[in-house]
Parts: sequence; C-alpha cells; structure tokens
Amino acid sequence: MDPIEFSSDKRIDWLEQNTKYPSKSRKQTELLPDYARIAVIGGGPAGSLFAIQTLRKARESGRSLDLYILERKRELHFCQAMHHPGFRDGCNYCAGGISPRLARVLREKNILLPTEVVEGKAETLTVHGDWKSIELPIPEGRDILSVFRGSRPRQRPNRHMNFDSFLLEKAAEEGARIITAEVRDIRYTANQKSLLVYRSRNVSEKEEDTIEADFVVFACGVNQIPGIVPDSGQLFKALKRTIPGFRPPKVRKTVICELEMEKALLEQIRGDVHFILYGSKQLRIEMSSLIPKGNWITLVLLGETVDDADHSRYTQIIRDYMELPHVKRLLPRKATLRPACMCTPNMTVGAVRNPFGHRIALIGDMAVSRLYKDGILSAYLTASALSECILERGIDRSSLRKGYGKVTRQIQRDNYFGRVVFFLNRVAFSHPFLSRIIYQAVLTERKTKPRHKRRLANVLWRIASGDDTYRRILFSMFHPATVWLIFAGGLAITVRNYLTERFFGLKWTGFGRYPTGVPKERVEEKRLGIL
Repeated sequence: MDPIEFSSDKRIDWLEQNTKYPSKSRKQTELLPDYARIAVIGGGPAGSLFAIQTLRKARESGRSLDLYILERKRELHFCQAMHHPGFRDGCNYCAGGISPRLARVLREKNILLPTEVVEGKAETLTVHGDWKSIELPIPEGRDILSVFRGSRPRQRPNRHMNFDSFLLEKAAEEGARIITAEVRDIRYTANQKSLLVYRSRNVSEKEEDTIEADFVVFACGVNQIPGIVPDSGQLFKALKRTIPGFRPPKVRKTVICELEMEKALLEQIRGDVHFILYGSKQLRIEMSSLIPKGNWITLVLLGETVDDADHSRYTQIIRDYMELPHVKRLLPRKATLRPACMCTPNMTVGAVRNPFGHRIALIGDMAVSRLYKDGILSAYLTASALSECILERGIDRSSLRKGYGKVTRQIQRDNYFGRVVFFLNRVAFSHPFLSRIIYQAVLTERKTKPRHKRRLANVLWRIASGDDTYRRILFSMFHPATVWLIFAGGLAITVRNYLTERFFGLKWTGFGRYPTGVPKERVEEKRLGIL
C-alpha cells in the first residue's frame, strides 16, 4: 500500500474515533436499502449524469429509488418548454466543449444531443506555434462539439436550449425529482442518515426546510461564488464539519468571454477549434482556446496573468490577448469582436482530500477534474464510478474508499503526467526555433506517411483534444519512433533550411503562418489539378 495513502487513512480513522461523526467498522458494510432516498445537490452535468445512470441501473436490477436533485438556479425550467418564460437562468462558467471521448460516451449511453443544443461541430483542430500553425483534421469517427452550458449570452435566441438544461430534463425523465432550492447545511440524524437544510427560492430568507436522505451526493462545483476560493463557501464549510479530514480541491482562476462577431466573418472560421499554449512576456498565458458557437466565439484564458489580476483588469487582458500577433493571424482581417458576456470562474486543478464520508460523497469539480481538459468528462467518470459503488458495493466510508475512491485517485495521478505534458508543449510551441522543429517534423510526416501512420500528428491531436490519458500521451511523446521523427524529420531538416536561408539571405517576414505542404494522400489530386 502507498505509504502516503496509508498514513492518511490512519489519520481519518483517528479523527472518526475522536469526534462526534458517525463511525463504522471497516469490516461492516452498509448497503443502499431498497426504496432509499438519494439527494443530489447540484443540477449540472455531474448531478444529472449521476441521476440518469443511478436510476437506470436501479431499474435494470429491479430496485426502486427516490432521487431528488436540489438546484439553486432561479427560474429553473427545461430546454423543451419553449412556450414557458422560465428557463435555467445564468451562466455555468464553462467553455462548453464536448470532447471526442465525452461525445462517444453520450452516444453509448443513448443521451443524444438535439441539434438545437449543439452549436457547432469542428472539422479542424488547430494548434498555434510561434513558427507556424499546425492544422489537424478531426479523425473519422471522432467528434468535437460546442454547446452553451447556460442561458448566457442574453442576446442569444432560444437561450433556454442549453446542454445543462437538456441533461437535467433527461434526469427528470428517468424519474428524478427536481427542487429549486439552495442547500445551507448538512448534519447527521440519530439513525445516522444525512439531514439537508435548504431554502426554497420562493420563500423568505428565514424560512428553511429539511430533507432526510440515505445517501447524499454533492455535485455543485467550485463556483458557488465565481473567482472566490471554495474554502469561503457555505457548503464547503459544512462539508468540513461533516467529513473528517476534508479539504477542498486546488483551483485556478480563468477568464471566459463570449465574443460576438458578424455572421459573414464568422463563416470564415466556422468548423475550426483553436488552441494556443502561450502568450507573451507581458501577457503570461499558459492555455487558451477559441471555440466558434453560432454567432459567438468562446474565449478561454488561463495563466499567471489571470491568476494575479483583479476584476478591473480582466477586460484589458482580453484586449491585450486579441492584439497578440499569433492571435490576430487566425482571425479574419476585418473581424470586429464585441464581448457579449464575461465570467471569471474557478477551474479545478487538484483533487479534494477525502471526497467521501459516511453516506456522503462529492463528484465532478468538487472532487477532481482532468487537468485543463474535459471537465464534463470528469463529471461523467466520477458520477459513473459513484453510482456503481453505492449500488453494488456499499454506502459506508470503507466501501466508498475501495470503490469510488479508486477512480478519483486514478484521475489525480494522471494529472501529474498532464502537468509535464502541458509544460513541454508550452515550451516547445512558444520558442521560435523549437516550434519550427515541431512544425517541420509534422510536415515531413504528412508528406511521407499515410494518415493512419502519422505518429506525431496523433500525439498532438490527443494533447489538444484530450482524447487519451495524459500518461499514455507522455509515453507516446518519448517513444523512440517519435523522438527519431522529431530529430530526423524535424531538427535535421530545420537546420538545413536555416543554413540555406542564412547563405542566400532569405527572410520569411510577412509570409502566412498557416501550414504548407501537401499530404501524401492528396499528392495525386494536386498534380492532376495543376495539369
């Protein structure tokens, strides 16, 4: 057993034995009773996906459950009720990208997104470097989709049609009961069940109600107050009192802005998803993306400049970013971007300490998330693992540690590899000479190998799209075949070209930065076109 994990368990056991919290022997397993009541706090993707899977699995096994979802958003309604003035108001603080892995999962689970919810489908994924941009076609059978998570921007028509409302409606169709309420506290009853204290949105501030549950799932994310550390939130304080040794996950600030563009200009970049892993010396950006959606482009920024800024600086940071030379190259020359709305949410970059207690567990961003990628997929992974654990293993802390805890630890361990992956890519793509080597290696591979044998392009695709574990990506980066390709097809040719340019006095200033070179499978097509 890992010594750190062992010492942590010993500490938790000591806390349980010396506090008022309910404690169960490791050998005593508590099973979820039939007709059990489950309360889910939070109606976002994590809570909805947990409800959908739990109710389906219970029904398949002939069990009956009473599942509630408590969501605090005002004017809660569902995406199909177009005639109703109410809908899920507000923002859900997310770029709204559906990764290839998540798109596959939704299809397999028969959760089919309606066309009204899908704002765009990518045809090309572009990774921008200092030398040139690398365009990666979306592989056959893989999808990158864009959606809006909430009802913002306000100017958007049919803004009740959004991803979160769609999932919540699916949960209701499976049998979940939806309550529009804000949970204020959690405590244990005499029979060791969980008692939630909540306030409905249609009552006064002083009026509160309670609900007793056999099991409680917290799925309300890390943005109860966007941009404020989770420790200060009321729910996290309640969890500290309820779960021994609990500590919220580490977070970083992000800037997410919806930029409106004229439809004619937006058509020029429709179908493209852009990833940029650097900014400038003055604008320290570590990760950014531009995702077209309808008449908008969703901009996401993350880095030290964002970490250090206060609210008065965010608008200027967006302006400075849009003026970066490598950003201006990717947008149409006449593009006029107007910020429609902006938020500065937290992004989970670490794991919670002890994401479960007696008859209680955390999922989604509250527990752990894949580093910088696939937050919704992480919500699914944690929701699915917890659902399986409570239905098949048990609801006591020991059962949750062995079943559910294993998955959260796997995600967190994979994030350690992710830090190395993103660091190496940021260094490579921001450096003039290194980015040229990587570009040349991709170009050489593209001209000499068929699409299904392009190792380096596949590695870059998986990094940018999140279409694999970080551990597998990192090992692929250092595979001997990849290293040889970068050396022989990248470094050697780049040095040769550089010496030739110096000898003849060639300069490429002012030339376009999009890739050249004809892929092997299109050589004959191009040749016939010239003839």
